[in-house]
Amino acid sequence: RALLWVVCTQLSHTVSRAEQRDQAEQLLSWVDKIISDHTGDDKIGVVICGDMNAAPFMPCSSYSALSGGNGWQDVWKSRGTWCKQSTYPSCCGPLCGVRLDHVFVVQRADLAEVECT
Repeated sequence: RALLWVVCTQLSHTVSRAEQRDQAEQLLSWVDKIISDHTGDDKIGVVICGDMNAAPFMPCSSYSALSGGNGWQDVWKSRGTWCKQSTYPSCCGPLCGVRLDHVFVVQRADLAEVECT
């Protein structure tokens, strides 16, 4: 048996600026506290999803803070395809195919495995 935390968020639209990175780092700190404060025999799994307002290729952004090697994995990157990945704008144009909304799961030995199929 496992418990699942699903955290949904909307981060700043100021891409690649300190405000957006700070928000992502605060979110990660809050989730780390939830994990460290957990008591009981049940393992927990954690999902962070929402509008990060940053594409995967943007440096110094909320996306890079979340995917920076701390156990968080971009579910779309591991399971999705380029086709229909666009979340903004969804029509054709110079930004066609940009994904600003993301789903991350944390994969750590001390936590329950969260699998997306």
